[in-house]
Amino acid sequence: MDRSERYENPIEAELKLSNLGYVSGGGSSLSDEKPDGSRNIEWCGIDVDTVDIDKCRALLHEHLPELGCLAGTQLQFRMGDTALLDEFDGDIWHVNLPRTNIHPGFGV
Repeated sequence: MDRSERYENPIEAELKLSNLGYVSGGGSSLSDEKPDGSRNIEWCGIDVDTVDIDKCRALLHEHLPELGCLAGTQLQFRMGDTALLDEFDGDIWHVNLPRTNIHPGFGV
């Protein structure tokens, strides 16, 4: 729920305003249960379908930090057959880094 309110809804709105695409899904992974019964969020993912990957990445580079994304936030994508990622270090985005992991649902 928090992922949707904090990230998905604002990203969806910006994508629509820019005619760049839409949020097509998302997911989260929780840690094992701690002794007190609570669990930590290990990661969240938001899937975006876009008509222009470069413009979409630029939009996300601008807006994700404004929305409070954490250091380590990644944008995972493909250019042709090459799996790449952009990673936010808390100050700047490092772009077009090689990526070896593949999206479990889409093979991207």
